[in-house]
Amino acid sequence: MMLLVIAALAACGTSAPPPPPVFVPVAPPIVIRSATPCAVTAKACVVLSQRQVWLTDGAGNITFGPVATRGGTTKYPTPTGTFHVMSKERVHYSKEFDAPMPYSVFFYPGDAFHTGAIGAASHGCLHLGSSSSVRVFNTLRVGDEIEIRH
Repeated sequence: MMLLVIAALAACGTSAPPPPPVFVPVAPPIVIRSATPCAVTAKACVVLSQRQVWLTDGAGNITFGPVATRGGTTKYPTPTGTFHVMSKERVHYSKEFDAPMPYSVFFYPGDAFHTGAIGAASHGCLHLGSSSSVRVFNTLRVGDEIEIRH
């Protein structure tokens, strides 16, 4: 019916006004933020200055933590950046430092999360209490993303 009216008006030399613009609301982009200070994709988040570790589901939701940790010294710093779990050893012994490193989760050559004294600095590893190191060991898989921040 509307087409007939517009056609009739056009035939008479009268043009119909253009239809009003249609505004389609655009939703803002969805930004997923992590509940930790690290990237959403990090399955483990470490903040050295706070001496804290979190485990997440890889979608920004905390599944464990924060728990206490202790990293390296100025002479033997813990590396920072984004890494991936390289390997895991439930019973590891460091020949270099002549020390046991139970529940080791290696994320950098020679550096791992492992059971160790929270009050003592490491040679680059991340010391965890015994129950925390077991949880980290049992949760993280080879290839999982780890972010370590200052």
